[in-house]
Amino acid sequence: EWAGHCYFVMFCSKACCCEVLWSIPPGSPILPPAGLINLSTGFWRLLDVDYLDQSFQHVLTVIEEEGWSVDLVPLHECATKLEDLQPKFVTEHCLCTFGFLKHSDPSPIYGLSERAVCQYYAELLLRPVDRFNYEEFMECWKQSVPEGIDTKIDYLRGLALWDLNSMPPAIWHFPVYNLPEDPISRFNKLFKVRDRWTHEDLEPYIRDLDTPTQSLNAMLLRYTRTSTNQKGEKVYNAKHSVK
Repeated sequence: EWAGHCYFVMFCSKACCCEVLWSIPPGSPILPPAGLINLSTGFWRLLDVDYLDQSFQHVLTVIEEEGWSVDLVPLHECATKLEDLQPKFVTEHCLCTFGFLKHSDPSPIYGLSERAVCQYYAELLLRPVDRFNYEEFMECWKQSVPEGIDTKIDYLRGLALWDLNSMPPAIWHFPVYNLPEDPISRFNKLFKVRDRWTHEDLEPYIRDLDTPTQSLNAMLLRYTRTSTNQKGEKVYNAKHSVK
């Protein structure tokens, strides 16, 4: 699944070649990441989910041990510290996946993305359990992220759902990348989970379906009805019976 944050492609000697990717029919739910379109030659393979987790933990450990700011991580120094544990290109990939290149002159310096790092730690906490006490999760999440990173509830949208009216309040893993690609199936799945959605909660779960031929507003008109909840908020309900 290309949508899953855990997958990545890298150069290697034996793997799926360009021609296979280019042969995927237009409109297919399985599409190569946009960044690959800029590469004309080479081979790729997927980086294992657990290996990515382990590799990024190594990077975070070095950042902490060296006392580097999460906004100023030197690639070469970090890769050198980890050369006995993982290849340099894996370290660089971790910094690209969970951060961004700030500048490359005279040497590459990366900054970690607060959103990406917070989502990474949120998934580490939520993935192994069915449900998590909301207050306990928020405290564990806050304590788990590196110094200089602040957790925000907005980072959980499209990754988790929560119910503050349950006893006790609960939160659980519900990532958008696990949902069906087909719009009808997507909306059916969403309305099985909740019969009413606010726009703020629903939008992260349908954003990726937006296309030049079908906008989000068009899909909302096609698949939902609107009403008002007890708080006076506009909410979306299923337009047709959920199967």
